[in-house]
Amino acid sequence: MPTLTPPDGSGLAVIPAGRYGVQVNIGTALAPIWVFVNGLTNFEPKFDPKLEDDSDITSDGWESQAVAGNAFSIDFEGLVKGVDEGSTFTADPGMQFLVAASQETGSDAHVHLRYWRTDELDEAFELHAAVKASLKGGKPNELQKFSGNLTGRGKPKSITKPGANLALHYGFGATAYTATVDGQTTASILTSATTAQIKAALELLSTVDTATVTGAAPDFSVTLAPIPTTTSAAGTGGTVSFAAA
Repeated sequence: MPTLTPPDGSGLAVIPAGRYGVQVNIGTALAPIWVFVNGLTNFEPKFDPKLEDDSDITSDGWESQAVAGNAFSIDFEGLVKGVDEGSTFTADPGMQFLVAASQETGSDAHVHLRYWRTDELDEAFELHAAVKASLKGGKPNELQKFSGNLTGRGKPKSITKPGANLALHYGFGATAYTATVDGQTTASILTSATTAQIKAALELLSTVDTATVTGAAPDFSVTLAPIPTTTSAAGTGGTVSFAAA
C-alpha cells in the first residue's frame, strides 16, 4: 500500500507575526473612548487550558487529562513613544493608561481592551483584564521600554474587527473622484456610483479588507477595516472630501 505523504509546502505563503491593533478604553463601559496602545514591539495573546487527571481504575495505568477550565493572558513589550516638544515629552496615552492602572488596586487596576489582527487572519477579541505594566530599566544609550502582562477576567469576547467611520462628501459640480487609503488609490469613481459600486472600488485596494457604505449622494458614511492611518480624495469638476466623520 502506498505511504501517505504530505503535500509539497514550498508554494505555500507565510505571514509576519505580531500584526495587531491594540486599543484600551479610557472612558466608561457605557461611553467607551478607545485609544491605541502605540510602540508595541511584542504582543502575545494565549489561552491556557487547565488540565486535571481524569484517569480511573479502568485506565490500565495510562494517564488521561481533561480540560477543567481555561485562562487567557497577554504578554506585551514596547518602546515608550510620544510627542517630543523640546522641554517636555508627552508619552503615548494608551501606554500611560496601562502603566497607571498597574499602580492601582481593585477595579482601578482592571482595564477594558480590544485587539485584532490587522492582516487577513480572523482574530479579534474584547476583554477585561488585570494589568501589570511598568517601565523597564536601561542604560542612557538605550531606548526606554515598557513591558507587562494582561490577565483576562473571564472569557474574552470574539468581536468583528473595528473599522474607521468616515464621511465621503461631494462638492457642487463634482463628476468623479478617486479615494486614497493608506497610500493606495482607487480607480476613478463616478459621483453617480451606487453604494455597492463604491464598496467594490474600495475593497479592490490592498489596504482595505472590508468596506461598508451607506447613505446617498452627496453624503455617504463609510466604515473601513482595518482602521486606516490616512485617507483622502481628489475630485474632478468639484471638491470631494473623505475623512473621519
